[in-house]
Amino acid sequence: MKRISFYLVFLISFTVSGQSLEKPIQLDSIIYSANRSEQNLIQVGKTVRIIQNGELQNLSGNSLMEKISQLTAMYVVGTYQNPGQVQSIYNRAAGSNQSNVFIDGIRLNNASSTDNIVDYSELSDANIERIEIVNGNQSNMFGSSSIGTTINLITNRCKENGLHGYFKLRYGNFGKKTSLVDQNLNLYYKHNSGIYGAITFFNNQTQGINSTVDTITDVNHFKYQNSDRDNFLKKEQWYKVGIDNDRWNAFVQYRKNFQKVDLDKGAFRDDDNSFSDSRRDHANLNVKFLINSRLSVNLLSGYSRLNYHFRDDSSVVSVSGLTDHNNVNARYHSNTFSTDLLLTHHSKFSRNTVGLSYNKDAMSFNNYYYSADPFFGVFELNTILDSSIYSLRNYSVFLNSEINLKQFFRNMSKWNFNFGLRNTNNSAFGNFWTFELNPYYRLNSRTIVFANYSNAFVSPSIYQLYSPDQSAFNGITRGNSSLVPESSRSIELGFRSHPTKSLNFSGSLFYNQTKNSIDFVYLWSSDIPISQLGFLDYKGDRYLNIGRRESFGIDGSIYFQLLKGLDFTLNYQLISGKNKFNLVNIDTSTIGNNQVQLYNSGQFITSENSSSNLARRPSTLNFKCSYEINSKLQGNILLRWIGKRNDIFYDDKLGPFGALALTRLGRISLLDFNVSYKLTENVLIQYKMENIFNLKYSDIIGYANRGRSNYLQVAARF
Repeated sequence: MKRISFYLVFLISFTVSGQSLEKPIQLDSIIYSANRSEQNLIQVGKTVRIIQNGELQNLSGNSLMEKISQLTAMYVVGTYQNPGQVQSIYNRAAGSNQSNVFIDGIRLNNASSTDNIVDYSELSDANIERIEIVNGNQSNMFGSSSIGTTINLITNRCKENGLHGYFKLRYGNFGKKTSLVDQNLNLYYKHNSGIYGAITFFNNQTQGINSTVDTITDVNHFKYQNSDRDNFLKKEQWYKVGIDNDRWNAFVQYRKNFQKVDLDKGAFRDDDNSFSDSRRDHANLNVKFLINSRLSVNLLSGYSRLNYHFRDDSSVVSVSGLTDHNNVNARYHSNTFSTDLLLTHHSKFSRNTVGLSYNKDAMSFNNYYYSADPFFGVFELNTILDSSIYSLRNYSVFLNSEINLKQFFRNMSKWNFNFGLRNTNNSAFGNFWTFELNPYYRLNSRTIVFANYSNAFVSPSIYQLYSPDQSAFNGITRGNSSLVPESSRSIELGFRSHPTKSLNFSGSLFYNQTKNSIDFVYLWSSDIPISQLGFLDYKGDRYLNIGRRESFGIDGSIYFQLLKGLDFTLNYQLISGKNKFNLVNIDTSTIGNNQVQLYNSGQFITSENSSSNLARRPSTLNFKCSYEINSKLQGNILLRWIGKRNDIFYDDKLGPFGALALTRLGRISLLDFNVSYKLTENVLIQYKMENIFNLKYSDIIGYANRGRSNYLQVAARF
């Protein structure tokens, strides 16, 4: 209760906004479309952050998510590690599988991953016009799992006739013998008839640091004679043609992305023989037709194919050069198809959208493992999962209606009520109903207060349901077709205000509860006491619905212009939460009545209630001071504060096989400096120093974050 009281006092006394702005912008000039129809942001009763292209281009970040984390309080694990490392979102303490990213309204995911989430490191800002970020549950409009945050990337449209372009060249280093070079070229042409075309190329080549924490001088871990540096290569292409006029707004778009990453064996475990590469082909169609001034129809359709290849040849495991005699060669393939059809009607007092939605996820993999141990001999294992057999499909119908209550009550013109309802038929789990209740009250033309109560569900991934990996002791498979979807309920109270041109602020208090949360577990013989378990008592591993996760906190930001050219921005998120377990709530019939050990914490679940803290969910704060010296020269200082947090590491003392255990990482404060000079009206030069004091820290224990880094960027428009 003390922590909740602190949050309430902080929210009341230092409320902040979902609008972190580089320059004062009137909220009623910002267009927001995450309700699947365009609205002025001041008319939206949700926690929303709109990031314009200009804000992105004024930052020098190594990935799109790094820039988003700088402009918000969102904590994205991996953004400040070696470029190309896996990036995951835990916004508002939600699970990494409870946030979604969309490109022009089409979800981007990875159906071949263990939890059906995309690696956010594959995203760049090379072709982005604006970004719409909605914190909190958006499952009514965007389908299951849009619980923690929903990010919609709006790609560039040609707004001016003729030929236009943008070019950016950036060079950086973040340690000895490191370098980063990337190039971005955008070309646009629009005819006066409204027909346009666009081409975008992006390329990144990084000579990186060792992605693991020092394995040479750390006496607690194997010492390699030479530190292996991990490199990264990324190539991205966009092609787009469309038409934009008074009645039609339509385009077809194709994106091709290739990445190659040098990997390591694991935390504190260097490896010079492990690599991955991924290739994604993504095509989408968006057709919007204005039937009349009040009625429009919109068709969105997309197809994505992802091929991921992982290789790990024999790895050196001693100073003498001895190898582990193991070889892994794994190929993962996923295909996703989705289509939404929406009909939207506007009137003086209401906005109504009805829609039909269909999506299909399919995956396959072929995982080959070879071992030639000098004592135990040769062992081979080939595990195959076929996408022609295993897939998941969702069929949905949904409604979203926003009504000004003056339509029914003359004296309630300041009240609006947003109501949403969605029915989803999942091919594995049947029908699910989700809803959203979102009233908001307009205190005046510049301030609104709002509330939101909603539910959602998150379907298990194909891998969690059908992985064929099998225990040799009892035939229990890792995949568990008896899993049920995670179910979630969310409550949010907040407000947003822009009383003057130089001040914007708002704040939100939120709570989320997820039941039937899915976790990976070890299974052990029930006949042996936990303290006496040995290797021969191991009975396999499996995915299980194991308990309940709760999270709560506050978030927001404030923009304040103190003087002309001098402004301050603060973004923050203060969060807390727990996992709660009880053996009574677990279906033991699917695990042969064995004892259950959570892999992610090492705990054994007994008949008594137990709980564990959440990992990788710190409170965060970003404070930015910007100063425009003159019309050509401006600079800013960014302070990034990351609170104390739990991380997970492998502890070989937790059971005979060991498991992941929680450890506490300390708070960290990092300072960045950025300066830009407008050489001409269309040429901008930028310099950034990141982590000025060269502090050593880790997002993930055993893996290194970048130290002091320097970047020089030249950008030109024509």
